[in-house]
Amino acid sequence: MDRDILVDRLAEAIGAENVLAGDGALRYASDATGVRAGGGAAGVVAFPADACETAKIVAIARASGLPIVARGGGTGLRGGAVPLRAGVVISTERMKGACEIHKEDLYVIARAGLTIRELRREVEAAGLYFPIDPASESDATVGGCVGDGAVGMHGVKYGTMRNYVLGLEVVTPEAKVVSLGAKTVKSVAGYDLTRFMVGAEGAFGVVTSATLKVLPVGERRVLVFAFGDDAAAGSAVAKIMERGFDPAALEIADATTVAAVREFLGRSPEGALLLVEFHGAGSLCDKRASKVKEMLEKTHRARVWGEAGYPDAESLWSVRKAALAALASRAPTVLLVDLAIPCARIPELLDEVPAVAARHKTAIAVFGHAGEGILHAAFLTDRDEREAWLRTRAAMSGVTATCAGLGGSVSSARGIGLQSLPGPWPAISETGLEVLGRIKGALDPDGIMNPGKIGREGWRG
Repeated sequence: MDRDILVDRLAEAIGAENVLAGDGALRYASDATGVRAGGGAAGVVAFPADACETAKIVAIARASGLPIVARGGGTGLRGGAVPLRAGVVISTERMKGACEIHKEDLYVIARAGLTIRELRREVEAAGLYFPIDPASESDATVGGCVGDGAVGMHGVKYGTMRNYVLGLEVVTPEAKVVSLGAKTVKSVAGYDLTRFMVGAEGAFGVVTSATLKVLPVGERRVLVFAFGDDAAAGSAVAKIMERGFDPAALEIADATTVAAVREFLGRSPEGALLLVEFHGAGSLCDKRASKVKEMLEKTHRARVWGEAGYPDAESLWSVRKAALAALASRAPTVLLVDLAIPCARIPELLDEVPAVAARHKTAIAVFGHAGEGILHAAFLTDRDEREAWLRTRAAMSGVTATCAGLGGSVSSARGIGLQSLPGPWPAISETGLEVLGRIKGALDPDGIMNPGKIGREGWRG
């Protein structure tokens, strides 16, 4: 279909002011790391206000045989919301509004375009708690976090987005609006289609709202420890987990990351950083914090850089949450590889990374969700400088090989998307790919929903 005709039809359906075309649409469809739409794709971006308008857009695209990509806050780092060919990007940006909060039943109904920070603030104002908090929470949306199965800083205790999605409103590839799930923790009527949609990256429909489980809020205490070297911080992780302290968050940043944060924010510890958070009754929080403090000071040469409860703890968290932005300020390109590794082997990985960096003349920083054994290796480089890029690719292979040798692998913590990575991938067998292909074919027979991101066409070991 001619783009002008497509724009006219979309404008008639949702208003001309809610349709973006041309170069502006192409720029809009890039992701946080600059992954751009391929081949002049994303010629049109549509901004529906609700499920009804979304269904109209899907119907127009489907009738024209055009692919559809759903997009939230654009904070993805794997190109999951970046179109591969010309079609329609459906942005949930206008799907805002206050949450529908059901305090007595511990659930909320949130529209897809609401940011996670907005959601969490509304929920906490009602005396409740929503534990999914990616570092990009100021821009990451409810719909986007459903799409990539987000986790965040408190995953070590609370799990992922999948654990908190009770129900969804979804527009299917046939332009039908369906409600999935229930408003109860357990619902066993039929297959669990709700959680099937979580992490599917928009391959089976466009999420327009979500019913989310929330929790009672208790006491929360945060401590930030500084270490003289990276391995010492890494060894403290295994001890905290081994001793059963049950942290709500356990985050690490190596000395390279911390130095970048100090330059970026004007404050941070010296050396490596370990952030620990505890939840529960006040006395329990204080007891665990005291014991961890005593252990780390005595056996790991750590010092307490900061300690606070909420809301004062937000200033401590800012040092960890600024990691990626701080590193991005140091290089034209930052490539992230998510590594899954046993907690006990983190010190060895942190010991080896500087050697890999020196060998390939590439700056590498490591930070992430240490309590879960998920670390982000950040490679500071320049995508447009060929020699630097080749060294970076070699360094990436070196780090992933080191991780594999320690019993780990490349993780899909930030979604699969379209970015290919070297090293051991969480592989899907040929039979598994066949099953994914059948599911995709059944739910999206025309293959218009985020093509190239799932099954044989996208996921490969």
